[in-house]
Amino acid sequence: MGREAGRGTIVVTGFACALGVACGPAPRNPEEFRQLVRKGGWGMQIEEKSIARDWQAAFADVTQNAERCFNVSTKTVHGSYGQSVEFVYLARSRRGEHAGEVSVQMDSPNFVGEFPEGGMYILVADLGGQPGTTRITVYRTGKPQLTASVIAWAEGKGGGCPDMR
Repeated sequence: MGREAGRGTIVVTGFACALGVACGPAPRNPEEFRQLVRKGGWGMQIEEKSIARDWQAAFADVTQNAERCFNVSTKTVHGSYGQSVEFVYLARSRRGEHAGEVSVQMDSPNFVGEFPEGGMYILVADLGGQPGTTRITVYRTGKPQLTASVIAWAEGKGGGCPDMR
């Protein structure tokens, strides 16, 4: 039992390390996550897009869908020993007068290290603009399907949830 649990922990720690957040200090907030993604690394991406839509409407759709789709738990079985790993996702949003942000965090009881409440950041989306225009910037590590969903929601296209496994 101890051997299997240890291997499961190594798998998750390796996964978190590959995401660039468990091999050094984990970002404690969305701004630190943006800075980490800007430095680059495996699986890290920044995507920017201008959308012909008021940013308030785009932000409302992204927030509503993020709360519905990203506040979930998943359980995955890895490897020949059948280790079970649970991931808990948490979406949060903050809105100011001229811009807003949506962040997604991922946590697991198997993670080793110090992470902020809610887990490691895996996505931050910034939305802002002028009347009739939205500028969206998505910072992410891993899970490319999340970026596609966030941009589609900002464009007002469908509310399908991405696969979080």
